[in-house]
Amino acid sequence: MIFKPFYYFDTGCAAYVFGCGTVGVGAVVDPQQRDLDAYLAFAESKGLRITHVIDTHVHADHRS
Repeated sequence: MIFKPFYYFDTGCAAYVFGCGTVGVGAVVDPQQRDLDAYLAFAESKGLRITHVIDTHVHADHRS
């Protein structure tokens, strides 16, 4: 299991990238526009391909 939180203290929110290193598949939970490149860079560095985006709730700063 690969897991990395991205905390946003200014808004009190968080996003997460997680996935399976064996299979090479990952997901982003509650992504924000400002860090799309960071999620992709982290996933690539761990050998993950982002295949899913999950919104846990509707929020104006989430970007799915």
